[in-house]
Amino acid sequence: MKSLFLKLVFIALLFISCSPIAYQTPGGGYRPIKPEFELINYPFQLSTTTYIDTNAVYMSKLYGTDTTQFYFYRFWGNGRVYRSDLFSDSLTNEDLNYTDGGLIGYYKLDNDSVLTTEIFYPVNTGRPILEEYGIAYGDSIIIDKEENYLYFVKRQAKKHPVTMEKLYKYKESWFSLSSAPKW
Repeated sequence: MKSLFLKLVFIALLFISCSPIAYQTPGGGYRPIKPEFELINYPFQLSTTTYIDTNAVYMSKLYGTDTTQFYFYRFWGNGRVYRSDLFSDSLTNEDLNYTDGGLIGYYKLDNDSVLTTEIFYPVNTGRPILEEYGIAYGDSIIIDKEENYLYFVKRQAKKHPVTMEKLYKYKESWFSLSSAPKW
């Protein structure tokens, strides 16, 4: 009887450990099946004096050998944030309003400028959260700390600091941003 119980427990643990943590959207993005965002319950109220502009995107460039690639962040007044897929050419209005791909998450602001984000980033079978910390001021956001929770064989979280990254505010007269993301 004890042997049967142990076998059932082993099968249950195997099933739980192999269950997916995310599903893929038709646009190629990943969304959590069981969200683990700590900021999801944070009482969020975007102040009128904040440095985050919800009518703009914040661009970051990656310099490669052949082409310059970039991605952007979008922020909504309800605490949601979106990080786009990589682009190598100019953006269209559709690109800026498409939130079915890329990475999703939540953010909070302390003192109208101290930014904390939690972005869903599915890696291995570990905790699928990428946390970024920064300062918003003027037309920029400086990301000065990143914690990426990856789990390896010993199942211990490793934190990976990164160098500073500057996100530039991008707000052109030709684009208009939609107001409601799909998550």
